[in-house]
Amino acid sequence: MTDNYLGELHWMQFAKRQQLSDSRLVKAMARAMADLELAQEPKQQLQALDAIEKQAAAVKKSVEETKELKGYLKGLHEAVNKQRKLSEFEAKKAAQQDDDDEPASALLDPATLLKQLKLCRQDATRRVSFGFTDAADKDGLPVLALSPKLTGQKLFTKLKDETKAKTGAHGTAWIHNGNELMLQVDKPVSGLVKKVRAPVRGCGFKIAKVVLCNSEGTVFEQDNESETLEAGEPAQQPASSAAQGDPLEHQKSAVKAFLQTLPADIRLLSGASPDVAARLNKDLQAAVSLAKGGDIAGALAGLDAIATALAETKRSNRAHEAAQAIPQGLVAERVQALEQAATHWDTECMRSVEGLNELVATLKTKAPPQLQEVADYIASLVIPLQGTLSEGVRALKDAVSRTDTAGIAGAKKAAQDALRASAVFLKDNSIALRNCETNPFGTQLSIVLPLTTAMKSVHAAIASV
Repeated sequence: MTDNYLGELHWMQFAKRQQLSDSRLVKAMARAMADLELAQEPKQQLQALDAIEKQAAAVKKSVEETKELKGYLKGLHEAVNKQRKLSEFEAKKAAQQDDDDEPASALLDPATLLKQLKLCRQDATRRVSFGFTDAADKDGLPVLALSPKLTGQKLFTKLKDETKAKTGAHGTAWIHNGNELMLQVDKPVSGLVKKVRAPVRGCGFKIAKVVLCNSEGTVFEQDNESETLEAGEPAQQPASSAAQGDPLEHQKSAVKAFLQTLPADIRLLSGASPDVAARLNKDLQAAVSLAKGGDIAGALAGLDAIATALAETKRSNRAHEAAQAIPQGLVAERVQALEQAATHWDTECMRSVEGLNELVATLKTKAPPQLQEVADYIASLVIPLQGTLSEGVRALKDAVSRTDTAGIAGAKKAAQDALRASAVFLKDNSIALRNCETNPFGTQLSIVLPLTTAMKSVHAAIASV
């Protein structure tokens, strides 16, 4: 923490000046402040702040109040409140970013399904995960949920846990031609092409067709049953169930749907791929001319080819951007951050070890015999500082540089475990290390603050992966 009032060293110096005699109170406050310095998560920070406030109240109650003590406690109270606001803000932000904790009850809301279906209709290239569960019993209903963030497997698991259904399906979904629900199935279930209509109809979205395909795009089942439309439905959907029985009317409806979305999509593409956009714009004008001349089938074929080309170009652009960004940008940045953090930790550990060894040597040669046990204890503190934290960070760095997904997961966990072990060591021995820093033998030491700062660098570097 940057505020001096929240620093353990600042408190110890103040307690020494005030000659506070209750060592229990002094150590309890020091421990709470050390916990705050070592806290890596907002929740841990808030717990440490609560402990500091509790100890401040105990000090105020137990120690005779002086002008200096009153001023110190006031400054401490203001520092705690300031830090609490920051930690609460970070905790709230972290909670909002944790998509995996989205309750299944929100995914079951028909309004959520309708929103996702409309977004897919607006963008023909948009892909979302779908999860589907059969009716859990004879009185239940099948459930469909869409999510752009959760995987299909995770979505399906959430739905099963919530509905208690035993069977279902999951995969990827999108909307084709404005009113055709496409489902790329990773885990199938019998009758899906018919069953999925009920939850779609229940949320108020109208579809003309449900199409099931595999990961290669091969269609293996489809259902052409039309939905009866109500007044006020978007123009790109079939005008009526009767019209749906007329192939020409169906083609006209599909052409109209394409013409409502393709011009805007081509304009958006012009920035990233101007040549492709110009070509597709010419093809679009040609399709419009065919439609005006009465060749609806030819116009529809041309528009469908444009939509396919648009989707492929967008996917290609995204893949190219990712390929450029990952090895040259993001991965390189993470590798550098991990190496810098490991070097920072190594440097501060080396300095601390050298200082502690110097203090041990001084105690062994100059201190009274009764302090030899103290020297042995200080020597024991050196061993954990020569641990495996930097090795774990560098192993993670190597996995990141190889873009080894499985290796990254294992190395990250090992690095986090080593970081936790180092944090526990520093927390448990912070008072002893502070006493070493203020030793009366002239050995200059600075251990806790530099190691804490290095540890925060390591934590940030690991968290970025």
